[in-house]
Amino acid sequence: MKKPSELIKKNEKTRAVDKLFGGINMTWPKVIILAVLSAVATAVFLTVPFFENTSFERTGVTFEFWIFPAILIIANCKKAIEAAFKTFVFFLVSRPLIYLLQVPFSWMGWSIFKHYPLWFLITLLTFPGALIGWLITKRNILSAFILAPVNAYLLYTAYIAVRTCVAPFPRLIVTAAFCVLQVILYTHAFMPKIRQKLIGFLIPLAVAAAIAIIGFVTPVKALVTLPGIEETFSDSASIEVEDESVAEVKFADRISARVSIYGEKTGETVFFVKDGDDVYAYTVTVSDNNGFKSISVAPVDEKTEENTGENVNGSTGGSAANP
Repeated sequence: MKKPSELIKKNEKTRAVDKLFGGINMTWPKVIILAVLSAVATAVFLTVPFFENTSFERTGVTFEFWIFPAILIIANCKKAIEAAFKTFVFFLVSRPLIYLLQVPFSWMGWSIFKHYPLWFLITLLTFPGALIGWLITKRNILSAFILAPVNAYLLYTAYIAVRTCVAPFPRLIVTAAFCVLQVILYTHAFMPKIRQKLIGFLIPLAVAAAIAIIGFVTPVKALVTLPGIEETFSDSASIEVEDESVAEVKFADRISARVSIYGEKTGETVFFVKDGDDVYAYTVTVSDNNGFKSISVAPVDEKTEENTGENVNGSTGGSAANP
């Protein structure tokens, strides 16, 4: 049996969480102030060199840090429609303000706003998302299912961040810790019963683990046009790969100098294309891209230059990656 002092401490922690997610009078001025402060902080993280390649810089690029203010607003609204409007306005103010604050400091100038369309789409989606998300305030089994995709995303992001921070440590450790902390907070705040907590945690954990396993075991296939080739390859041309455990390379189209690359594990190797007296050497890199493998190819004397690739299903990009 727990001592009265232990129960008091536990109740104090519970009251603090309840105050955070339901005890704040989320007025319109508070929403605007929260949006402006979030934008200013994010703009600082994106422009100050000290924060480059850290968890703080990610606040301007990825979504995991923006879930918290969204949940904070939703949980402190009395009605679903109020939560929808206030969450929508929060993103409508904060996201473009981030780009506006960067204009004087970015080499892109006003063209930095070309990155905003995706966030504008996300902003539009916050309205129906908050409308449905407000039901978590009922703190029943429905809360567990509504938060399941959110928690799955956070757990998977934490997994990627932990993998990234291993080398060099402690890069992205803040991202991993913050994502896990959010899952714990939301599970504690909106799922009061043990059954709800188990469902609300185990389902997202299973989903995140499944995605991580799929990304780890699934090889990547790509069609790549080799750079620096001005003539077509003859029928006698051949390809030799130094380490076929990293990647297998075969001709896909000799006329257009396209090769098919199959990468099963992360790593780097060199392959040679021999055509008569001509020999072309390329570096192929199979890298980890947010849990999924991607392929890049470059001449050996230009290893930092990624080749434009086209994956097997036909989409194009700077490198070819798994979906």
